[in-house]
Amino acid sequence: MSHSWDGLGEIASVAQLTGLDAVKLIGLIVKAANTAWMHKKNCRQFAQHLKLIGNLLEQLKISEMKKYPETREPLEGLEDALRRSYLLVNSCRDRSYLYLLAMGWNIVYQFRKHQDEIDRFLKIIPLITLVDNARIRERFEYIDRDQREYTLDEEDRHVQDVILKQESTREAASVLKKTLSCSYPNLRFCEALKTENEKLQLELQRSQEHYDVAQCEVIQRLIGVTQAAAAVEPDNEKELTKKASKKSERSSSMKTEYSYDEDSPKKSGSRAASRSTSNVSSGHDLLSRRASQAQHHEEWHTDLLACCSEPSLCLKTFFFPCGTLAKIATAASNRHISSAEACNELMAYSLILSCCCYTCCVRRKLRKTLNITGGFIDDFLSHLMCCCCALVQELREVEIRGAYGTEKTKIISAACELDMACNSSGCESGCYDREKNDGSKISVEDAVAGGGYQESVCVKCKCNEPMTFGDGGSDDGRFCAECFRNNVFGKFRLAVTSHAMITPSDNVLVAFSGGSSSRVALQFVHELQIKALKNYEASRDRSLPVFGVGVAFVDETAAFPALSTEMVDAIEWVRSTVSSLSPPAKDLHVVPVESVFGSDSLDARDRLVTLSDSVPDDTGKEDLLLHLKMLTLQKVASENGYNRLVVGSCTSRIASHVLSATVKGRGYSLSADIQHVDARWKVPIVLPLRDCVRLEISRLCVLDGLKTVELACRSQCGINDLVSSFVALLQDENPSRECTIVRTAAKLTPFYFNKIPETDDSNVPMATQRRLKRFNLKYDGSMTTEAFCPICNGPLNRSDSSDLDTFEEGQEADVLYAACCSSCRFQILPEDGSSLEQFSSFLPDHMISQVKHQKVDSQAHLREKIKDCLLLDDEEVV
Repeated sequence: MSHSWDGLGEIASVAQLTGLDAVKLIGLIVKAANTAWMHKKNCRQFAQHLKLIGNLLEQLKISEMKKYPETREPLEGLEDALRRSYLLVNSCRDRSYLYLLAMGWNIVYQFRKHQDEIDRFLKIIPLITLVDNARIRERFEYIDRDQREYTLDEEDRHVQDVILKQESTREAASVLKKTLSCSYPNLRFCEALKTENEKLQLELQRSQEHYDVAQCEVIQRLIGVTQAAAAVEPDNEKELTKKASKKSERSSSMKTEYSYDEDSPKKSGSRAASRSTSNVSSGHDLLSRRASQAQHHEEWHTDLLACCSEPSLCLKTFFFPCGTLAKIATAASNRHISSAEACNELMAYSLILSCCCYTCCVRRKLRKTLNITGGFIDDFLSHLMCCCCALVQELREVEIRGAYGTEKTKIISAACELDMACNSSGCESGCYDREKNDGSKISVEDAVAGGGYQESVCVKCKCNEPMTFGDGGSDDGRFCAECFRNNVFGKFRLAVTSHAMITPSDNVLVAFSGGSSSRVALQFVHELQIKALKNYEASRDRSLPVFGVGVAFVDETAAFPALSTEMVDAIEWVRSTVSSLSPPAKDLHVVPVESVFGSDSLDARDRLVTLSDSVPDDTGKEDLLLHLKMLTLQKVASENGYNRLVVGSCTSRIASHVLSATVKGRGYSLSADIQHVDARWKVPIVLPLRDCVRLEISRLCVLDGLKTVELACRSQCGINDLVSSFVALLQDENPSRECTIVRTAAKLTPFYFNKIPETDDSNVPMATQRRLKRFNLKYDGSMTTEAFCPICNGPLNRSDSSDLDTFEEGQEADVLYAACCSSCRFQILPEDGSSLEQFSSFLPDHMISQVKHQKVDSQAHLREKIKDCLLLDDEEVV
């Protein structure tokens, strides 16, 4: 088998391991084990164990075996396990010595885990029918008996105990010097410390990307050990310097006696002595760099009266002090403070005490953050003499030290600021010495933005190259294409399964508008249907049927005549898109929005136009059209036998709705609109993309090549558009702001109809019924209502609809006004009575019938309340 190990070169990157089979991967692991300088014993034992497996696999034609499905999958699993094993063995050579030492038992556990995983895959490979049974069985038994024990050596265990002690002592420094001299035989101790510091910074960066807090603490502890060793080493260097200088003096004095005409040897000796002394002093300077930096941090780098050296900053601070103060407060408090917040604080303090009281408090916080000496009286006097000069001094100090707070370090956490401004002399991470492929230096901005440079990999799978979309998202460049898609689809699938949105017996209608959210929702529903179809065909009893899928597109040409051409093109695109999503085939329903008014298209279109023109408010028109579209979708679903309506509302859309509903006064009905399930309609509405933000959905469309079409049907001057713009600005400042809004609003108590209705139908499988009972939402029994707004279908409190009992027959306009919610009264209904009567005559029949039904229910409710006070027919009044 030796020829298999010798014919392989070094692997430049992890991606090149993909095309290698199991035998070649074992060869790489053996070669990497021979060059490992940490966990040598474990690596060699692991390599010897894999050689036994390699000798067995070498007799097989692996390429031929991959043609058969019963052997291809186990072989691919074995190759994946071997790739991970190569990364483990290779890390014992390239990664930080101190990191490998601190994580010793964890790495030992990884060796055991990988050996068990490889043996498990090996046992399930059906090799017995391909190779001689007796010979293979004997080798399997020998492999089972060859169980290696992985542990830490006594010496490594002692070093680990010393360096992980809570207090840093000279013992730790001496032990560290001894071990590093063995690990880095060609480097001096100070250079080995610098190399270890660089590797530890990389390990810290990787751990922070994986949000591993325990490893971050251990790595920071190791960095502290190297710094303590660097602080102890200068004393030894001083002694070496003194000895070297004394030795050089003695040698020079001796040479003076015998150098009457030997000038050349004397010059050569002096050059050697100076070269030796310069090497020692340079090492001393390198190791004492951090100590000198700490001394500089005890004093101000700028003078209080040196503000005139930067006249532009001085003038800007004089005319606009809030901007300068906001930057200083951001660095002092380590959280972003805007200029408006700083201005509000200044105004508040100016009413109570004075502005200098507040600004000197900020100066005190800044001193504590930057470790600058001083007292409260000094701060107060500095701002009392000249507040402008003090602010300029503080801002210049922040800029010199690079301590910008969270405003400049959104990507890297505060614990991982790489100990620097990297272009200063105090940086010991070595990141400014790293070079790109072309030999040019990597700047600090590239280091922060790029994370791992060309070595960056997906933070989830740890092997593929991450995708970069360039849209400014917080997680841009963190996930590969496959992991990103799995993440978004996982949110969709979790919402569907946990809330029983789609069950095998359902018939689902997907509301398709052509936008990115509805396009992704349609794609994911299609994938669920394909998976259900495959399971149905593979099942023997075929007890779980495949749910049906239909697509509905609402034609809004009647409401927006100017978009008639674009709407025709959009309908053709929708037809081609839906037809491409088959098999299974999906029914497409293209319905005009005016169909909710009746079957006569001309009359219905006129009623829609007249109804829309009678609404004076732009936001009211937009909301009314939205309600009519929902009625149209409900009409299509009920007429064609669908029992679920899938709407592609995402987190961004719901966050905007939360704020706009609050502005419009729909606080009571807000909790009904933002849940995963809304069953107040005849056909329940489900929101499977509720937990996905718009940025994720847009990226997925780009990634999968999903085409979308956007029609400009919305008003640009209404409340909805203003709120959407406001939420977009909030999202730019904080990428999690939309999720925070939705998560906060989700704490509102849901209504009884925010769940899938339970059913006792015998046709529904028992597993589906159990799922409905298990995952249904818990709600407060007091949140019950039988009254809904006839226009927006929002739930009403009983006090809002109590006026219905006071109206008699023939007062339809007044009944309509009393039956609506306060928001619809203010934004949609006309103010005067005659216009209101005309408006009610143009409403769809569904809304009018709901008003009458609501009035009957209100009278029945009133009769139920006073039934004890009513006289029966056979009773007489006394």
